[in-house]
Amino acid sequence: MDSPKSSILNEETRNYELHWLEVLFDKNFSLDKEGMVQNIWREAMQFGIGNVLGISTGTRHTDRARIGARIREIREARGMEARDLAKLAGIDAANLSRIENGKYSVGFDILAKIATALGKKVDFIDL
Repeated sequence: MDSPKSSILNEETRNYELHWLEVLFDKNFSLDKEGMVQNIWREAMQFGIGNVLGISTGTRHTDRARIGARIREIREARGMEARDLAKLAGIDAANLSRIENGKYSVGFDILAKIATALGKKVDFIDL
């Protein structure tokens, strides 16, 4: 039976990610197991294949798009214009547009400013 996480990915994506995990394992194999795992984990995140390790909810692009859409959803529910949110958060309106459209990878500091301006906080949640 598929785990909940494996049922999210299609077969082609799973095979692609498992192939790259195998490559990373071969590349980083070492008797120092802790170091080996850290290297595999770091490189998996760099290449956007964290799903197979259970450390990502999707690709970097889909995560950016999901976060941006959520920001827009909250902003619109509050009846705020994008330029007003950008001003409250202290960021450029063009950058906010790129964030909301999933075209810009937002760092934690900026994300926290946007969340505060929306009356929210950044938090970790269970998947």
